[in-house]
Amino acid sequence: MARLPSTSRVITGEVAWYLAGRLSDAERMDYALATNAVVLRGASGARAGVRLRKAGFTGSLWLDPAAYDSLQAPLAETLFDDYWQSVQQELQVEELISPGSYVGQGDINGLESALDAEREWVANAGGRLSLALPASWLVRDLHALLGRLTRVDVPLALAFADRNDPLGRVGAVQGLVDLLRSVNDVAVVRSDLGALGAVSYGASLGAIGTSTTVRHVVPPGKTGGGRHDDKSPSVFVAELLDYKLGSHLDEFPAKASPTCDLPCCRGKMLRRFNGEHSVAEARVHNRISIGEVARRVMETPPELRPAAFAALCRSAEHAVAELSLLARRRLTVRPQVKAWARVH
Repeated sequence: MARLPSTSRVITGEVAWYLAGRLSDAERMDYALATNAVVLRGASGARAGVRLRKAGFTGSLWLDPAAYDSLQAPLAETLFDDYWQSVQQELQVEELISPGSYVGQGDINGLESALDAEREWVANAGGRLSLALPASWLVRDLHALLGRLTRVDVPLALAFADRNDPLGRVGAVQGLVDLLRSVNDVAVVRSDLGALGAVSYGASLGAIGTSTTVRHVVPPGKTGGGRHDDKSPSVFVAELLDYKLGSHLDEFPAKASPTCDLPCCRGKMLRRFNGEHSVAEARVHNRISIGEVARRVMETPPELRPAAFAALCRSAEHAVAELSLLARRRLTVRPQVKAWARVH
């Protein structure tokens, strides 16, 4: 399939793409040039980063080692190995990120041990201290989490875990905003559009995943939610601030089918992304349409970004209600969107 045209670079500053592994080198470059900032994951991401640099990408690049993804390699075995330090330096990363520890729900001792180990790596190499945390830390255990993180004197890179959407848990968005108000210099990586919300509320970096596998962490030993038998792509519907499976969009009546007026689609219906054959084209649409949403928020002055993002979320609530009437079916507002609309 011929490559679709790219739009001009989206100036988003602290918002980057978190790139999935199943991208071609050409697609990675398109994402990189769209924001001039990307986050890559693990050893395969490091190899892709080398190719990006050799192909001429000179923008901001981070490598998330994502050691928290593996139950096979405890941090203690790799803590003093300089591999992650040297490979990130070779990539000329914007900042180093520590290997990363997963801390289970409410595990205070585990949190303290992880902070000690990751902080020791950062003391050796520099950069950001990486943790992956279940969403419950933002809800039930926020006070304990803040008590530890506010004593950490290094920048943080946080990823949140759930089988589905971590920020869709009741209270999780408010907890994240409270965390960003309390802790200095936090990057929120491996997220979805919540990364844009996080940057709006003061995160130093927000990384939006290019596929479901890199929009959140799946807790060790668990499988991600969603329909594993549906091979149609996850399509971003800008007016809803939500992703819908192409097969779901294809069920809408033609008069209710969402369209996209950006250069990727030029007014075509999004229902056309209804099978595995359309995955690459859907990624182009997602990149351009999410980039446009990010541009609208990030072009506002920093002090107005929370209000700008909340306004987009309220508009999405109205759009869902209108589409429900038009399609004659009950559609629901994404819980995370509802939460961002009501942050206090």
